[in-house]
Amino acid sequence: MAPSPEPQNLLLRVASSVRRPPLARKLQYVSFEAGQQFWSLEKPIPFALFPLRGIVSLQLPEGAGRLVEVALVGREGFAGIPLFLGRDDALMAAMALTRGEAAIMSPEIFRDYLRNVVFKTEVEKYVQLFIAILAGISLCNRVHDIEQLWVGRLLLIHDRVQTDSFQITQGLFSRVLGVRRASLNQVAARLRSDGVIEYDHRGWLTIRNRRQLERRACSCYHPIKVFFDQLMHTLQ
Repeated sequence: MAPSPEPQNLLLRVASSVRRPPLARKLQYVSFEAGQQFWSLEKPIPFALFPLRGIVSLQLPEGAGRLVEVALVGREGFAGIPLFLGRDDALMAAMALTRGEAAIMSPEIFRDYLRNVVFKTEVEKYVQLFIAILAGISLCNRVHDIEQLWVGRLLLIHDRVQTDSFQITQGLFSRVLGVRRASLNQVAARLRSDGVIEYDHRGWLTIRNRRQLERRACSCYHPIKVFFDQLMHTLQ
């Protein structure tokens, strides 16, 4: 994949403004498909992953060998938080939730860029957002019903993909949420009937009424949205 002339990832945009030679020479660019695994639990993190387009799901085990999503990241940040904390082992598995593209940075280069106070400050802001997402999703996974859980996750994805239509199959969605596919089908059918979304058999989902989704979302989503908007305002 050819690098973008201006990084679409907002943290990379900051990095490219504080160091020469151009950052693009220090990055590799990859395309990914939904369901693609980037790294597994307790394995060395091979790189810091900066999505340019698409969503990456961070997951933890929840019994019976299942992995359940506890955080996600788009173009506002990066996957590989332990590298920022001085660790190399993966505390969460990383998997593509949608198709997309990303830039990858070796751990050594990432830590080298962290020596710059401007880049480090913006990464610290993102880590605060990541912690809010982690706390919100973890709570939501435990206490809210399937409709609230799914609606909140749709909104988190919609905030990041910059389009009203994206592809994610119900099978993959049910797996990362840790719910039965039949239950998710019922929620999707109800939202389709109410004119809130469209969702076809190929996994293409279109959000038709964002306001209605926000009204149906659980209380976990809205504080995360506030953090997200604040970060986006500082990085844009």
